[in-house]
Amino acid sequence: MERRPELCSLHGAELSVGNVVKFFFGSTWYGDVRHGLAAALPPCFDSSQSGSRPDVGLRGDAFGFRRVARQPDGETVDIPEVCVTEFVEDHHADLSSQKTRTAEDGSDGSLASVKAQGRIFVWDRAACRLGAAEEAYPALQDSQVGLRRRWPAHGWVGLGMVAVFWPLNWFLPGLRTHLLFFPLWLGYCLAVDALVVLRKGDSLLTRSPHRYVGLFLVSVPAWWLFEALNIHTGNWVYQGAKYFTPAQFAILASISFSTVIPAVFGTAELASTFGWLRHTKPGPRIPKSGTVLLGFFVVGWLMLALLIIWPRLFFPFIWLGPYFVLEPINVWMGHRSLATTVDRRDWRPVLALWVGVLICGFFWEFWNFYSYPKWIYHVPYLGFLHVFEMPLLGYGGYLPFSLELFAIYQFVAGLIRRNPERTYVHLVSEAGSQQA
Repeated sequence: MERRPELCSLHGAELSVGNVVKFFFGSTWYGDVRHGLAAALPPCFDSSQSGSRPDVGLRGDAFGFRRVARQPDGETVDIPEVCVTEFVEDHHADLSSQKTRTAEDGSDGSLASVKAQGRIFVWDRAACRLGAAEEAYPALQDSQVGLRRRWPAHGWVGLGMVAVFWPLNWFLPGLRTHLLFFPLWLGYCLAVDALVVLRKGDSLLTRSPHRYVGLFLVSVPAWWLFEALNIHTGNWVYQGAKYFTPAQFAILASISFSTVIPAVFGTAELASTFGWLRHTKPGPRIPKSGTVLLGFFVVGWLMLALLIIWPRLFFPFIWLGPYFVLEPINVWMGHRSLATTVDRRDWRPVLALWVGVLICGFFWEFWNFYSYPKWIYHVPYLGFLHVFEMPLLGYGGYLPFSLELFAIYQFVAGLIRRNPERTYVHLVSEAGSQQA
């Protein structure tokens, strides 16, 4: 194993990591691990900054432990995930017994590894990502050391739900989709979330369960916004809606609408792990200047006005107007925005959303085809070359739709959270990259 230069000082990290190692692997290994970390960690800590760090600790929840920091004002906030990953040096050993645990560290750093009691510990402080370990330590691949993660339990639940509710939704007679749409898409969300965990170590659900629930809550009014605009365009209608009272339809539809944002964001995080997307080169810059933002804002309201006045001509603006209005508002209010990333010429968050929503769009239309109740489209001028119920060109509307969902979520999240700098939706998978 390649060794790193001696560490000048571990500060509080040595104690906290030691506590985690003690907790999960027993006190016997602690001495070896502590000594090994002191020799193997890169010289990344500045002792002059140790006094300015907030108090750091561990918080337990259903998914294990995560780092929390107590700010000077007393507020406790999460710190990006850190992993202590144990895997057996002998690649013939049973890899199913490997464990990945979240540790804590009150400082910035990159990667460290230490060999103790015949096992290798890889500590990636920048991101809970085995890819970073492989890049920093090519010897791990050369020595055929196994790098594996377990498929999370909620992923099995998700796959089971899809396996059960997909055929029921297609083959049961009569009205059924009003009851089966939500569990089918909840299964999709859980399965995709588990796949994200498998690929990069954490996910929307494991990162914050209560925020994951919040995605479902925000999704309901977000989609009702488009339903309100569709009153003017009539681009889609629901077959079978006549069998429900207005109150029944509103309740059942809201439950189904709640899965839209979790599905899109979860699939976008999955897309962010694709190698070609992570290594996409910088694109054109759209400056986040006052003039550009004001232009977006004015054009957005103009689009919505044209949509309402001449819906048959300007119906595509239903997928553009809300984004053009909300994106400048998010910037002006200090909320997270895609404008910030494209101002840096980083289009990866946008590409992740586009890939994610196209995957979701395929499954929406695919599962809808044999559903009942179901939606059908009435799109002027473009109602040809159908792929399922959707005209082929209509799939292009999913691209700006994903940006609208992101802007709506960030607008709502920015209004209710106390720390607007905290990230939750991670659309750039690389360690050290700015998250959208």
